[in-house]
Amino acid sequence: MVKFFIKISLFFAGFAAVYYFFRTSDFYTMRILASDLGGAQWLYSLAGSIYGMITAFVINQQWGQWNHLADSVKGEVDALDRLHRWANNFPDPIKEKVQGRVVKYLHLMIREGLHLSESGIRSQAVEDALNQIERSIFEMFDTNPDLVPTSFSIFSDILQARTDRIKYSTHRVPDILRFTLFFAALILIGLSLFISGKNIPISYVFTASVATLVYIIFLVIDDLNNPLKPGAWYITSKDYKELLEKIER
Repeated sequence: MVKFFIKISLFFAGFAAVYYFFRTSDFYTMRILASDLGGAQWLYSLAGSIYGMITAFVINQQWGQWNHLADSVKGEVDALDRLHRWANNFPDPIKEKVQGRVVKYLHLMIREGLHLSESGIRSQAVEDALNQIERSIFEMFDTNPDLVPTSFSIFSDILQARTDRIKYSTHRVPDILRFTLFFAALILIGLSLFISGKNIPISYVFTASVATLVYIIFLVIDDLNNPLKPGAWYITSKDYKELLEKIER
């Protein structure tokens, strides 16, 4: 979140410099600009409304994807926790194997799992850890067959949550739509300089607010579009770390 406010502050400062140069330059005096605007301000409002509607749909869609991803991570961690606790019912040799491999899985997810998910890549090390857990459960068929159905049910929940996590990690705004939003943001920010006013300080506050709002909307979309990339809002390995610390206490 700190980086988010730094970006906004830098943009605000940069816009102030551009605004000051524009208002004090001889290139376009505000008196001439004000007399030539005509109905341009209404057209600017219309462009802003169209941009607002498009971004509202995009944010709603990406926010939904972000929530699905967060839910799949929590679902995966919850299933791992249930399997680790259920393993207390296993014979000691199998119990140690399953619980040890759950811990190994958590270590792998903290170290590399989420980063690979962003590219839709299945970590081979994580795959091996899952296969080892599955083989350990199979070993109970002969000795404790009554424990197998529940064990595989929990294991299936882990696999499903993991599949959902990888799926939602790779969902992105199409490049053409992202470019359109970026281009529209540039246009609205640039045109905001042409909104004139007799009182320079008030005019600056107004135009800077409009430009900053457009910039913030674009930053929000960019963050939601990259849910695992460090930003103002992103999914971390916090849940995996908390479960690992709980197990190792």
